[in-house]
Amino acid sequence: MSKFNTLERVVADTVNRAGGEAYTETPEVALVNLLLTSFMKEKHYESASDEQKRLDGLLGKVDPKFAAKAGVYARQRFGMRSITHFQADECGRRMPCWQKLNQLSNPARSRSTSLAYFHLSKPLRHTARLTSTTLAN
Repeated sequence: MSKFNTLERVVADTVNRAGGEAYTETPEVALVNLLLTSFMKEKHYESASDEQKRLDGLLGKVDPKFAAKAGVYARQRFGMRSITHFQADECGRRMPCWQKLNQLSNPARSRSTSLAYFHLSKPLRHTARLTSTTLAN
């Protein structure tokens, strides 16, 4: 047998929502996983409100700049809408990550996400109706 060709067994360290063996994710990986796979709808193992609570908890564990970049990336590259709008709203309520938007490259590419970041004080159901003239006021 080779000195360097050893087989390591990785043991599952947690249980998933279905009751099966799983591995613990870092908060950053869990946030990206949630942003890229969630449609904010009821699922067999998790309700939409549970998803929102999980997103809220993850936003408190990650760097605000990372959270802002991940939300913009999910919206621009993957077209995720509901989860990124909710994330923008929660991000603005919990931490000043909307200020980090100035450090991102060209945030105006995603108009709806940018509007959600700039109008965090208004409910998200109204941000879809905002126009560019509203930003000037």
